[in-house]
Amino acid sequence: MELVPPSEQVFDVQSTRISRIWPGGIPLVFLALLMAGPIYDRLTRKRMHPAYVWGGVTSFLFLILSVILGATSFWHNVANWLMRSLA
Repeated sequence: MELVPPSEQVFDVQSTRISRIWPGGIPLVFLALLMAGPIYDRLTRKRMHPAYVWGGVTSFLFLILSVILGATSFWHNVANWLMRSLA
């Protein structure tokens, strides 16, 4: 008897409504959430907190680098090595 179903059944990203209706929606939701704080600061305080600037730049760079490096054979070799060594 399972009390907690497997996580794939609880939340399957491929079957979420936004990804079926609009496949590019998930990155835009991520971007909207990333920009909500700085926009609020800009509108209410007329300046952005430095943490938003550093965090936003870092998150954006990691997003871009993950897209670029994720398709390379080098990264696939690193990921395979990590999966074998952690298993």
